[in-house]
Amino acid sequence: DEATGELLEDAELLYGWGLRAVASGTVAEALVFPADADVTGRVLQLPASSLPPGSYAITLTLSKPSAGLATATETLYVELVAGSVPVIAIQTLAALKFSPTWSTNSERVALETSLDAASLALQAGGAVSYAYEWKAYVRVAGATLPSGLDLADTGAVTTTGLSMPNLAFRSGALTGDAFYRFELTVTGGPQPAFGAVDMQLNRAPWGGGLFASPALGIALVTAFELRALGWTDAVDDLPLRYGFEFERFAGAVITLADVQALPALADITLSEGASGFARVRVLDAYGAETLARTPLVVSPPPVLSCDDMVQLLEEAELAVLLGASSSAKRRLQMLADSFGRQLAACDANGDGQVDEGLASNAPRAANASGF
Repeated sequence: DEATGELLEDAELLYGWGLRAVASGTVAEALVFPADADVTGRVLQLPASSLPPGSYAITLTLSKPSAGLATATETLYVELVAGSVPVIAIQTLAALKFSPTWSTNSERVALETSLDAASLALQAGGAVSYAYEWKAYVRVAGATLPSGLDLADTGAVTTTGLSMPNLAFRSGALTGDAFYRFELTVTGGPQPAFGAVDMQLNRAPWGGGLFASPALGIALVTAFELRALGWTDAVDDLPLRYGFEFERFAGAVITLADVQALPALADITLSEGASGFARVRVLDAYGAETLARTPLVVSPPPVLSCDDMVQLLEEAELAVLLGASSSAKRRLQMLADSFGRQLAACDANGDGQVDEGLASNAPRAANASGF
């Protein structure tokens, strides 16, 4: 389930398990499973000591005849050794994909492991002292290669180092769209133990841009429109979501709209004259995010004459009556900004009273707007 990251059972899937011996790196003849092994179930369980020490290739074949799909096959190579081997349990990953950057610990890339109870009891009793070592690989064109990550670097790459039972990464240390394999080796007991996790890193949305219309305007006057166009992502990473912001050159960021499904935002006005960037945060279904910006120049609002203020009041009243709340709000914001600067100038009689035309219109617009 892509929404929850849980693996759901498909009743129409058919499972088939196969077993072969491996000698000198070559897969040899097929072997027969023990009689009590369920070779058609989702989980294959083999009794202890049912196979002698050696190398084996265990193959799972998945098919769905009702859908007419091709079969899928995956092979796991296992080395059975004589003596006690610690069993490494790796906690199920919290998501099908992980993003390379995150802002909260709940989104971070972290692998948690534990050993079986018998092995932990040996360590608690002082019989053994286990040592852990993580290694990281990346798959490129079907080949598994060293990733180049310095897992011991707790400043830039991990928060745990490479010698702990768990492995946790720092935001930005991994590469988006990469397929990683993390291997853990546990030594110190009679035999070493190995565990591995394969992980697909998500790629953030790409290919698009942000466009503002117009790019120049006046605070409280100009209604800007922002459009995030051309963005795409992998099919299973959809749908995309968009969050619009305004970033002043001074550094402050104003949220224009919370994250939404629509790639456009219309009828935006800014209350103060400032220049900076309109921004859009483009997020996919797994939280991977790309930030795009475009310049936006916003000039201070003009100082209005008394006649202009009267006209704006009348327009605000009409806009409210027509149900155009954003238009009414914009005009009232302009009035609030200019009114304080022009109040004295509007007192043409010098008696401390606002001229009759302005005063008679103000209560009507205020009442109509709900104030």
